[in-house]
Amino acid sequence: IERVLSFNNTDSTVSIKFLITENQHYRTGNILNTGLNNVNGNLRIIIDTMKTLQSGNYFRKDDMIDYSTGILELLHNNGYMNATLKTDSGYEILKKDSTVNITINFERADTTYRFGKTEIFIDSNVYDVSREFLSNGIAYNEGDIYSKKKRLDTEKNISQMPIIRSVRIRTSSIEKDIVNLKVDCRLSNRQEFTPFIDGTNISNYFYAGGGLKYLNKYIWGGGRIFTSEIHALYSTMNVNLIELVNNITQPYFFNSKSSLNDKLSVGYYNFDGYTNYYLGNVLSFRYYIADHTFYNKATIDLSEEFMKFKYTFGAMQDVNLYNSFLSFTLIHDNTNNAIAPFKGYYHSITAGEGGLLPELILNAF
Repeated sequence: IERVLSFNNTDSTVSIKFLITENQHYRTGNILNTGLNNVNGNLRIIIDTMKTLQSGNYFRKDDMIDYSTGILELLHNNGYMNATLKTDSGYEILKKDSTVNITINFERADTTYRFGKTEIFIDSNVYDVSREFLSNGIAYNEGDIYSKKKRLDTEKNISQMPIIRSVRIRTSSIEKDIVNLKVDCRLSNRQEFTPFIDGTNISNYFYAGGGLKYLNKYIWGGGRIFTSEIHALYSTMNVNLIELVNNITQPYFFNSKSSLNDKLSVGYYNFDGYTNYYLGNVLSFRYYIADHTFYNKATIDLSEEFMKFKYTFGAMQDVNLYNSFLSFTLIHDNTNNAIAPFKGYYHSITAGEGGLLPELILNAF
């Protein structure tokens, strides 16, 4: 491909002409990988059955690069930490008739490494954040086969803790085939206050108001996260509301895939003709199953609410309601962003039992 530029000084423009010579259309012929003689047999079988690059298909450079990248990822995730392409001859392409024979040359895929000790360092640990708590995010055990994915998962797990502002994992030392790592962490501010204003329409009434939200990213140790939000909305003297919502989350409830959340809500709502007093609580156990399963998340929720309706018109008697709902939910989520997704799919299915706790309490009396 060549290009020819023609400049026109009169109107200050440039014309571009591309000259393309198509030449021969090649198909992929033989594919040979070198430098993998010391890779264990099971991994070699997986590499030999990879379909990213196949003989007989039209040659595409992207397919060749994806194929070699996939092999390197397999090697890096199965102990061969230093495996790489040869810098001077990573790809050798030999054209013959209408086919292209490809040789991909790997090197340093001869030593299987294992995870050694992992040291966690917290810069300016003014909140006395526990290193034992942060270690819950480590995705491997000492002595496991080295895996680049598990190393990145560890970085991801620790960085998702709200108290952590940044995290970086680096190799501190290598002793024969043992890789020792160091995790460098920087903390964010533990407490945040966020005022806000709000305007919304509820049941054909327009409300205006606002509130204040408090966030504590590391309360009572153990990585617990606490939020408290007070929210008030006003429509008329007879139509208004105020809510207080407290929420506490315990990450790593019994392992790195589980968390426990409790949400307590108190509300006072004025409407035309009646007032509603509300007290509710939702206890949620959340578990992350796996990336490769269709349903990759599960939750168990127990919600309870007590409501008192106090009527201000006619002869209506006050009404007290106590509701509960015990439910189990399976979630499939491959969206690209937890806060504002714009790509992917989300699906969930819930089965539950309503009224179980009130029935048990009434039967007890």
